[in-house]
Amino acid sequence: MDELNRLRIREVADRQVRYVEDIDEVRERAAMAQEELLSRISEQMNERSYLFTVVATIFLPLNFFTGLIGINVGGTPGRFGLSWRSVSG
Repeated sequence: MDELNRLRIREVADRQVRYVEDIDEVRERAAMAQEELLSRISEQMNERSYLFTVVATIFLPLNFFTGLIGINVGGTPGRFGLSWRSVSG
């Protein structure tokens, strides 16, 4: 091999190394973008879970009391002389 071919091979090898480095850099950027996206999705899910918890905290007790008052069986509060105080205490 003469000197000209060695220089060409070295240039090609250097170019290949730069291409591989560029590909690694793009892969790192894609990984960072994916992490950012997952972080935003997680934050949105946390906000929705918080809202769901607030709504459930408000409506579950209301649902319980509505069901308790609405049942049509004996021994319910307010029937046959029972009062709320006698049931709760």
